[in-house]
Amino acid sequence: MKRRERFTSAKLFLLILAFSCCSFALKANQAQAVTRADIISVATAELGYKEKASNSQLDSKEANAGSANYTKYERDLGVPNGQAWCAFFLWWCYQEAGVPTDAYPKSGAVYTCAQWHMSNGTWHYRNSGYVPKAGDSIVLGSLTTHIGMVEYVDSVNKKVCTIEGNSSGMVTRRSYDLSSTHVVGYCTIDLEDGDLSSTASSTAVEATPTATPDPANPGWPYEIPTKTLKKGSVGEDVKWVQYFMNSCFSDALSVDGDFGKITAASVKVFKKAYGFNSANATVGTKVSGKMLEVWNYFKENGKVPNVTSTSSDDSDSNTKTANESLTNKKSDYLSSKLKNMAYSKTPYGQHGSLKVWGNKVVDRNGMAFQLKGVSSYGINWEAGSNYVSDAVVHELRDKWGANCFRIAMYTENENGYCATDVASQKRMLKTIDKGVKAAKKYGMYVIIDWHTLSDGSPLKHVNDALGFFNTVSRKYAKYGNVIYEICNEPNNDSSWAQVKKYANRVIPVIRNNNKDALVICGTPEWCQDVDIVARSPLKYGNVVYSVHFFAATHGNYHRNKVKVAYKKKLPMICSQCSACESSGNGKLDKDSANKWMKLLNKCGIGYCVWSLSNGADTPSLLNSSCTKITDFEASDLSSMGLWTVEQLSK
Repeated sequence: MKRRERFTSAKLFLLILAFSCCSFALKANQAQAVTRADIISVATAELGYKEKASNSQLDSKEANAGSANYTKYERDLGVPNGQAWCAFFLWWCYQEAGVPTDAYPKSGAVYTCAQWHMSNGTWHYRNSGYVPKAGDSIVLGSLTTHIGMVEYVDSVNKKVCTIEGNSSGMVTRRSYDLSSTHVVGYCTIDLEDGDLSSTASSTAVEATPTATPDPANPGWPYEIPTKTLKKGSVGEDVKWVQYFMNSCFSDALSVDGDFGKITAASVKVFKKAYGFNSANATVGTKVSGKMLEVWNYFKENGKVPNVTSTSSDDSDSNTKTANESLTNKKSDYLSSKLKNMAYSKTPYGQHGSLKVWGNKVVDRNGMAFQLKGVSSYGINWEAGSNYVSDAVVHELRDKWGANCFRIAMYTENENGYCATDVASQKRMLKTIDKGVKAAKKYGMYVIIDWHTLSDGSPLKHVNDALGFFNTVSRKYAKYGNVIYEICNEPNNDSSWAQVKKYANRVIPVIRNNNKDALVICGTPEWCQDVDIVARSPLKYGNVVYSVHFFAATHGNYHRNKVKVAYKKKLPMICSQCSACESSGNGKLDKDSANKWMKLLNKCGIGYCVWSLSNGADTPSLLNSSCTKITDFEASDLSSMGLWTVEQLSK
């Protein structure tokens, strides 16, 4: 009897064990079975859900609709209700679909979500070549602005179609050009695709938003204006106009919905070019209609149409083309008034201290940021120091379109810092101080450049460099806009090993005073061999490596070096460049220079054009006949100067 009882107990134990194993296996299979199609199914079921005016009727799609950010998503997640909820919507969808909890961030903050994916290797910038998948999240506007879910990619029209929570206060569909700068990047999750064919085919028509998307709408995702706009107008309609001007004419307008002076100036130029009365910047239905017409022509032909102006205020230019009129904007821009800009609107006010992330320089929000500016000539000469002033920095920001100013101080050349007396050194430090304080005042970034050149190896004057950088980094330790360029152009027999030896002594001195300062390190062969540096970069964070070009000498061979270094994830800045020959003079090759700028802009590599002076040499940005030291007009600028303003305004 006892033996039978033992058998029964053992059998029961085995049955329980088998059942547990089967149950565990079933759960594992269920977890593995979650697909992207499951996520999209959950999200599409929520289309039309509207946020609520209060914490009631949260389960109804329509009832109690309002704008107080109350939703069932926050309630179900157990987080405080009444917050911006675009990220909570994604979290809720992933949870409802059964996505493993370690596959996505659980946060209502867009920036936190993006940072989580960056840390886990599942973040992709828009221009990285990554093709988004259904169920991925898409970050829009900036790394802190808005996040939605990818529904599918329309490969025919080259669009990414989305489902978004908290979009106009509801769950709705949107779509964007895959190349749209409104798209910051994508966050992917590691799941099977599932059966998505029916999803794409069944939603293709529904996915079209109420506003006509690109190519018919140049301001997409903002709807075509339905009301008259003028200086002082604000809102989404203004963003549409700003997107249009940036897309067709490479204007450098901030898409901020604020119809200010710069937007007004661009609109006036457009109206003049296309035969409208340009005495004011009003955008009515006729002007917006012409913008649509120009846009459609531009998309088909890759250029804006030529026009013959017929309005009374264009009587002196009967056959000017739009391209010619818009090119003349440089004159209008340079003659515009300086602005009393709120500090929050300045380059530094908007972007804060910069840091290195991968091969990019990013701002305080984690957004890729491109430094764009000019370099002074050597401040050890009056030809350079004369232009380091409060007025010039203000003008570079407001009239030239720069966000950065480089102060170049030679080390060994005539009267250089390491080859002169103490009085001259103090004078140069005073000039630097003037430039740094002006940059801080106007919210500009400023580079303090230890301009090695004839000394060849930066090790030659390393002790002087240690003293200098200890002085300036301690003095400007609380200036987040100051960048330190520790050696300009190592050359001749100065190898990367020697430059590293020098950097390993200088950078700790700077870091001791300011642990977060951005540092620029020169590279061998007059800052050409960035591909060699990419094989063995420095061990420090927040360091970018300089590449220089003089376009009449440096062509495809040198551009390929940059491409190699970029692919190897080397962060770079072109802290000095010109269209002239490498001698610092000679002919200008703007075709080659334009190829360089195309490469730099594509990779997001910052640049400073050499140099702000009135010398007789070809890279001088001012005519040799110009005796002004501020308040420059177009006629004061050399050919290189006009080219520079054109580049900075893009």
